[in-house]
Amino acid sequence: AVAGEAGEPLVAALRAQHRFAIVDEFQDTDATQWEIFRRLFFDGNERPAEVPLARRRALYLIGDPKQAIYAFRGADVHTYLKARESLAPYSRRVVLTQNFRSTPGVIGAYNAIFARGFFTGPIRYDAPVTCGNPSLTAEHLDGRPALPLVLLRPVDASADKLSADGARDVLAGAIAEEIARLLGESDAALAVGPEGALRCLEPSDIYVLGRNGKDLDGVHDRLAARGIPCAYFKRHGLFATREAEDLLMVLRAVADPSERSHRLKAWLTPFFGLQLAELRGDESLHDDHPLVARLVRLRERCEVRDYAGFARELLHTSGLARRELFVEESARRLTNYQHLVDILLTRAHGRRRTVDELVVDFQALVQGQGGPEVGDDIERVATEGSAVQLLTMHKSKGLEAEVVFVLGGLGSSERPGSEPRVRHVRGTREAWMRPLPAAVAADVTREQSEEDERLFYVALTRARSRLYLPFFGGDAAPGAGYALRPSAAYYRVQEALGGLVGTVPSARPWWIELRDVIVGTGAPAAHEVRPAL
Repeated sequence: AVAGEAGEPLVAALRAQHRFAIVDEFQDTDATQWEIFRRLFFDGNERPAEVPLARRRALYLIGDPKQAIYAFRGADVHTYLKARESLAPYSRRVVLTQNFRSTPGVIGAYNAIFARGFFTGPIRYDAPVTCGNPSLTAEHLDGRPALPLVLLRPVDASADKLSADGARDVLAGAIAEEIARLLGESDAALAVGPEGALRCLEPSDIYVLGRNGKDLDGVHDRLAARGIPCAYFKRHGLFATREAEDLLMVLRAVADPSERSHRLKAWLTPFFGLQLAELRGDESLHDDHPLVARLVRLRERCEVRDYAGFARELLHTSGLARRELFVEESARRLTNYQHLVDILLTRAHGRRRTVDELVVDFQALVQGQGGPEVGDDIERVATEGSAVQLLTMHKSKGLEAEVVFVLGGLGSSERPGSEPRVRHVRGTREAWMRPLPAAVAADVTREQSEEDERLFYVALTRARSRLYLPFFGGDAAPGAGYALRPSAAYYRVQEALGGLVGTVPSARPWWIELRDVIVGTGAPAAHEVRPAL
């Protein structure tokens, strides 16, 4: 809208209403979003001292490029980098250098990991944080200090190599075993907090982070078998997706095509695929206009109970699939739309509802008040009380926990399927379809590797008191564990850990505890701390 014919008056009106803007999580914006904020709050304001005080504007951009992990949602960290460079002559950069949530030991541990060439792209860890609250600590119940970093190394006593699934299974057992100890009443249990005010660990103080749901299922099953409460953290159900909101907007417009606000919202959904500029003057549209006629036709199909025709109109005649082709995660979105329409029609057929009743019914589902039948809301998981939280690394962003277990990334990050692959050339985003030219494939792989680095940066920095990581190598017998491939997402973490651990136990940093997990037991072979001498 700000770039259209009415852009200048709109910009002027918005500037008159809003002089200041704060954009949080700026690393997760895209080029279009940045263009809007740049136009509104920066253009013409490059030299504020020359602008009368009453007309000065200010733009605050808050972000950490090391946490740019949402490229699959369309976020573009290259937009952040270009904006930072272009604004440098006109802005003041403030860097936060203290961490007030984690113990000195945890901060020192991940600083040491990131210092070993962890970041390979233009985004680096140039300003390591220091501890802002040195009183934070963690101890075992017998008074022993709890070392900040524990490495769990799968080892097969038969000297056979483990598969990725085998290593994941062994680690899941070890994690469940360790959580039971940390929450128990033995000397190995953990107490955390400021010195002099320690408290015992609770289940909700523990996060297990996976690359995806498959990484977490084994831990969930083993914790449940031990009677340890656990839950998937805010795993959104089907009715909590944007696709459900889109369908609800269309249903409201179908129920009353004459209501301007309803039809505007419907036309801006992917079911119609229109832009705001194309809808200027929609108040003058009559019933015979094609856009209004489509809504009326959908209502007529519902009135005569032609639900199959209603579904065909929404999903196929609308061209929804074609418009979604070059959108990230298009397959998942289309699957969600199809599933939602199927659920809607099943409920319509079962109770012979009118379109107005369908709106009320579907709105209750979206708002979580409709009590969906078993199997409808396929991803909804809930629990009550304190529970160990199982979540993906992406969902952990912005969160923190006393104890964090990281499990995942043992396989390649390459996404299967026919979706477009994205690379950037001089800051410009390009989408390519397979098969990719060799140079393009190399760029796509490099950018994915750099995003993996950022994802594990997020995962490692969630811990407040103790961090548990998988480890492969060191002084273990050759062939007795899992051989992590360079294409694995976790490979950069493993490389950094390998440099720290080395092959000589006596040279290992004192703050690292290395435990071998024997295949078939799920329990560490030993719990002794092996410090440097």
